[in-house]
This record gives sequence, structure tokens and C-alpha cells, in this order.
Amino acid sequence: MGDSAFVEGPFANTPTVKHVYTNKFSLDAPVLVMKGPIGSRYIYPIIEGTYEGGSDYPNCEGTVHGPSADWALGHVDGSGVTLDVRLICRTPSGATSYATAVGKSARDAKDPTMSVVSTAAVFEAADEDTKWMNNKILVGCGKKWGSSIEVVYYELLHGSGSAVDTYNLKMDYAFSMKFSVGGSASVPNGPTGSKTISHEISGGFKGGKGSPKFYGTIQGPGTYSERTLPEGHEGVCLDVKLIFNLPSGASISVTLTGRRTKIEGFPTRKSTVNTSAVFEVGDDAKDFKYLNNKIYHGIGTKEGNTLSLDYYEVNAKS
Repeated sequence: MGDSAFVEGPFANTPTVKHVYTNKFSLDAPVLVMKGPIGSRYIYPIIEGTYEGGSDYPNCEGTVHGPSADWALGHVDGSGVTLDVRLICRTPSGATSYATAVGKSARDAKDPTMSVVSTAAVFEAADEDTKWMNNKILVGCGKKWGSSIEVVYYELLHGSGSAVDTYNLKMDYAFSMKFSVGGSASVPNGPTGSKTISHEISGGFKGGKGSPKFYGTIQGPGTYSERTLPEGHEGVCLDVKLIFNLPSGASISVTLTGRRTKIEGFPTRKSTVNTSAVFEVGDDAKDFKYLNNKIYHGIGTKEGNTLSLDYYEVNAKS
């Protein structure tokens, strides 16, 4: 199956969205670690913030507290900035949860005093009213101006949400991938749940109409890791490292972070998968180095040992 010919995406219709919450916070002056081995660190302590429930999740609300920060990384080649945000969130009832958001930041082409922020967020929550978020990965679209950031978070899904135009969003289909996993080993009931790791990965990827040259095979080395949350929590967390092999012989590193949820009414071996995708592209694939400053949001299925995923770039309309 290691061939892009097997990938005729998109595999499903354009996804719909649900508005989960809007996150607002203020930043303190950054701590700078300049020109390190992988780039420059801009560590912004978060002074204070809020999150307000969206139209589809009106009760998802609370405040953001320290110690919270954005551990941003300026790429060593100057191509952009990768965001690594860690938030301590507290509900009106006092329940605390931990959120992490990875993403990209780029200057707004129309207003250089602003930056466009694109992220994907995941959660660790224990309270009965908030632990449903443990099995979500959310799409974030926002802006930074001065020391203030506002990011609106959405759930990406098929069928039961609203069209992206409802929320003034632009969703562009980017590429699809399909791959199978095997050679698995399990670690049952570990400190963070039960983990299964697969190291045999084979498949292909293919870009959309705007990227006809972006295609190739997915072939090891790589890892596909599933972590089933412990008793009392629902969900399966995905951590995937892939190598995209281009026809030119160049390789691209791809990291997927995601969640897997069983599809009700279908066989137990079929489930919905949502992930984010970030890339590391070197000089031997210069035509695709723009991927280094993108984050893509994927949705699809896992049936048996095979995953079929469509990826989109999601932004607020300017």
C-alpha cells in the first residue's frame, strides 16, 4: 500500500464545525533565549485570561491563570514561529484543567502590527463537567496584537455541525493520506493509561488541486502510538511520527497529534479520527518549505489497521 495511487481524497465531504469557546489573554514581556540550537525561544508569561463558551457549548467558560505561558520558537532558518502554549484553566465552580495548544504565527499581510494565529488544542481535565474535553482536539483561529491574543476554537466534524461560512471561516482542502499500521507492542495499564505502539507503517499521500506535485509514499521509519485513557475517562490519544517520501527522493517529517472516537452503530473496529499535522521540511524539498509555517487539521476514519484522513487549512476570513 506504499503508493499515493491508493490515495484518492478527499475521502469525505467538507467537514462542518461547532464553536466551542473563545480564548482571550494578555502576555507579559517575553524571556528571550536567542539563537539556540533549534532556533530562538520567546517565552511569554500569560498574565490573565478568559475563555467564553461558544454558541454550541455555552457552558464552556472560565478563567486562565498562572503559571501559563507561550513557549514560542522562532525557526532557525527564519521561516516562521511555532507556538507552544500551556494554559491553566479554571471553571466558575473552581475545577482546574490543563490545555496545550501548538500552532503557527505569521504577520498579517494587511496589517503588519498584527499576527495571524493558527493552533490545535488538547486538554487534560478531571472534573465531571469538563472531562468530555479530553477526547477533543480543537481548531483555533485568531490574532495577536501587542500583548493581547484572541483565539476562537472550533470542533471539526462530519454531519452534525454548521457550515464554515456560519462562523466566517475559510476551509481549504490541502491533502489526504492513507496508511496502515502493524508490528504492534502494548504496555497495559501504564502511568498514563494503556499504550499500543506500532512501528510498521505503509501508505501514501496526495495533495489537492492546488498542490499537484505534493504526493508520494509513507514508509518507515515511523511510529504510531495510541494511548487509551484510564478508567473514568473516555478517549484514545494519538501520537504519530511519519516520513513522507517524495518522488525526488527527499523526505519530509510529519507529526500528527489527535484523538480517536468509536463510531456508534458501526463495528468496533471503525472509529472517527481527528488530528493536527505539522511538518519539518529541509532544503532538499524547497518547493514545500512553506509547510514549515502551516498547521493542518485532519478528519477521517480508522478501520481495522488502516487510517484514511483528509487535511484542511482553516482560517478566519479577513
